Amino acid sequence: MVIIKRYDEFLKNLANGLKQKRSKVAARANATVGVFDILPTNCMRKAYYATKLVDTAPSEPTMPYMRGRAIESAIARLLLADAGALLERHKRHEKAGIVCYTDLSDSNTIIEIKDTSVGRRLIPQDIQFKGYLMQVLYYMVIADKEEAILVINYSSKELIWHHNDSDGRSWFYRPANARAAGVESWHVSMSKDDYARELLLDQMLRRKNAFLGAKRANDVSMLPRVRLQDRRLKCSHCPFYEKCMNEDAESEDARAMANDLDLLDVSGFVVSELDKPE
Repeated sequence: MVIIKRYDEFLKNLANGLKQKRSKVAARANATVGVFDILPTNCMRKAYYATKLVDTAPSEPTMPYMRGRAIESAIARLLLADAGALLERHKRHEKAGIVCYTDLSDSNTIIEIKDTSVGRRLIPQDIQFKGYLMQVLYYMVIADKEEAILVINYSSKELIWHHNDSDGRSWFYRPANARAAGVESWHVSMSKDDYARELLLDQMLRRKNAFLGAKRANDVSMLPRVRLQDRRLKCSHCPFYEKCMNEDAESEDARAMANDLDLLDVSGFVVSELDKPE
């Protein structure tokens, strides 16, 4: 006789593992910050709340997180099988109190692996691609590397957004020649004497100091909210939305930081092969 039943104890184990991970992050945040805490395309207030309001955070790992880790692991195993002696996985790097862990790296190059279920194929002008690229650039500065490879796994066949209806639902269509799910890679280079490194480090330090200052003062108003034009994409499902928008304030300095010029939009800061004439 075969007996099956729901086994919620497994989900409790996942939740406990996530809680321990958050506790470790909260402990180190007193002296250092992780890149994810200060990325301009991420929300520093959400990172603050995640360490201060643990009970409000999601109680178990989300599917995008789990799928992303699985994709990263699969790609890493393939690469390590080919060049295992040269590549290190999840190596820790720190510069000026800012910490990152590279998916894969060797003496000169880092490899950052991303997974997305977004239907469209990303281009350098997309906000999501900019977030990936800025993370890679931060990593290159912290790890003192001149080259990087950004690997993007598309988990679904191509979809193209068409419109939002009166109920707020998004409608997409799949073109006849839709690109299949698969992997795409981008090469990024930045020499060690490039002035862009100084601009990136200055930005990181300013955001790090603001984040640690808010943590020490227990004052989230010192941190910027997501810019107004990005809130529909980034804030709609945030578990801290009500507290962030309707209970906690935002200082003038934080508003100024939110409106800082995006380095990726500065003319000549990034040169894409797509921009070069044939």
